Amino acid sequence: MNISYQRSPLKGYMVIRGEEKDIGYQEQMLQEHAIPFLLPFYAMAVNLELEVWYDITGKRSLRDMITQEGVTMENVKHVLEGLTQAFYQFQQYLICQEDVYVDPDTVYFDRNDPGQISLCFCPVVHPDLQEQLLHLMEFFVEQVDHSQQKITQLCYELYEIARDPVSMEQLAEKVRKSYGMDVESGEENIPSENRSIVIRESNMKIPKPKEEEEKTPQEEDAGEYELEKTEKMEKSSRLHKKWQDLMAGAKKEGCVKFPLLAKLFRKRSRKSGEEEENLEGEDFIFDPQMVLQQKTQLLHPVEESGARGEHPQQAKLVYDGNGTESSYVLNKSHFSIGSMEAGNDAILHSDVVSRHHARITKQEEGYFLEDLNSTNGTYLNGDLVPYNVKVPLHSMDQILFADVAYHFV
Repeated sequence: MNISYQRSPLKGYMVIRGEEKDIGYQEQMLQEHAIPFLLPFYAMAVNLELEVWYDITGKRSLRDMITQEGVTMENVKHVLEGLTQAFYQFQQYLICQEDVYVDPDTVYFDRNDPGQISLCFCPVVHPDLQEQLLHLMEFFVEQVDHSQQKITQLCYELYEIARDPVSMEQLAEKVRKSYGMDVESGEENIPSENRSIVIRESNMKIPKPKEEEEKTPQEEDAGEYELEKTEKMEKSSRLHKKWQDLMAGAKKEGCVKFPLLAKLFRKRSRKSGEEEENLEGEDFIFDPQMVLQQKTQLLHPVEESGARGEHPQQAKLVYDGNGTESSYVLNKSHFSIGSMEAGNDAILHSDVVSRHHARITKQEEGYFLEDLNSTNGTYLNGDLVPYNVKVPLHSMDQILFADVAYHFV
């Protein structure tokens, strides 16, 4: 089994490829019903293997969440409570737990609504559930800050429990007790109404929008958010449809090609004193080549440090524009870029920059750039950077974080 990532200017995909697994009656169940907590996906046979494309647009993986926020009592509780609710819902649709792949790279949370957890139904041969749970607990043990005694002790206890056959509810119950929550007897397999996970509907093929069902008072805020999000996404529905048509039909020599769809550019007017409409979270489309042409050149020469590829001991991101962004010294081994103040080292103010947009990592070999599944993408010298792939940086490379341009010096 192999996991890779692909993206277009508007969409991000995780691709799992491997030996096809017999899922029996579940195939029809997935086609006919929108199963809560499952990522929308599209499956196709490629060279005697099954290739499954999961839509992960606007989401961040569990691995990314822990990397950005660390292992905390709240995060561990949030993950296990979410998994418990998801597995309970799967039982209602007769979805086998063994066919759901739980891994730090396959568990996702909505970037704008962290209460929404999404999992992968995996019709590809993968490790059994007990092995997955043990691997998940190992991940927490490896990532936890060992100077934090309480959460470290909990992670090791969860790991010891997972060494024997265990259910998701048993792990969640252990966390609740450590978290100081009262666990009511006789309700082991029924998720609490007070938990913060929100059910999201999805099915095997990317579903069409469904009419909203009647909401409870607790769901009104979430419903308004989903309605507003749907209205905004309608503005780019034509491009989305074109992309889906390509994904469904573009087969050539056993593979699917995903070209950049269109060179469209939309620039929002920024007149002083004029109040701008708040469109946070909307997918804006732009041509990175046009942005590159419009950016100004550096006004001050940069000291040469040798041949291309070499860089000074303390590298910099030098802002290449006429706006209000700042330049930054890369003074950390993991330097995060995004629009949200919490968890980022470089804070950008463009509407089209994601909250957690990209990261630059310093290693022995040099500096590497990776995209964090941002909505509008990260471009290196005009090329779209794949999600979860570290691309080497060289002196005077130009980086576009959505529509904000920098030079790496």
